[in-house]
Amino acid sequence: MMAARHRFYVPPERISYNQVLFSTNQAKQIANVLRLHVGDTVYVFDNSGKEYVAELAAVDGREVVGEITQVTHPKTEARLRLTLVQGLLKGDKIELILQKCTEIGVSAFIIATTARSVPKIPEERLVPRIERWRAVVREAAEQSGRVRVPDVRGIVPLEEAFSLTDGNGIIAWEEEKDKDISPELLQAASTESLACFIGPEGGFSDEEVRAAVHSGIKPVSLGARILRAETAAIVTSALLIYGSEKA
Repeated sequence: MMAARHRFYVPPERISYNQVLFSTNQAKQIANVLRLHVGDTVYVFDNSGKEYVAELAAVDGREVVGEITQVTHPKTEARLRLTLVQGLLKGDKIELILQKCTEIGVSAFIIATTARSVPKIPEERLVPRIERWRAVVREAAEQSGRVRVPDVRGIVPLEEAFSLTDGNGIIAWEEEKDKDISPELLQAASTESLACFIGPEGGFSDEEVRAAVHSGIKPVSLGARILRAETAAIVTSALLIYGSEKA
């Protein structure tokens, strides 16, 4: 049986002189949960595109230090820099989307409020919620072998999200009858970055789609069947990234 491959995101300021200083929470995980010991090997990345192989040199519940023994440049990031703009959803659906789309290769997430967004997050819960979302993305990046942690921005009005895309994007709309996503795969294959807008429960309003078109964003159909928002986000991200990889 292959041994578990333990990976950690570590900010670059914690890597110096061929040493890695893990955070207090990571130290607790390494020492008390994973029960690793001096001499064990872990893998570290710092958003630079590099992965560091580190041998644990000091391990206790408060401080863990690793000695870097090798530096590699894994080709695990997608060719397409895909930004997923997701309408705010109820319950834990956003966390599912963040986790799975990070695994797929999405580069950045924007969580947007729309006309049909049902949840209203109180101001005092907003920062903890966004921090939770960022933790989900970080853990998914660690697990999936990525060397960059996607950015999570939120919560912003949909109009602001339109302005962040520079008109280079698509918006999934169930009322679009003429243009499906297939031609957009060719566009994704020939560009470095693309934004994909997925609505909340109930989809986007007609006014929101008109505003998207005014911003240069193209409406597309995802097919004859109506998909749940979380299904649409995962499937569309996979199609776009797969299309760019195979171009």
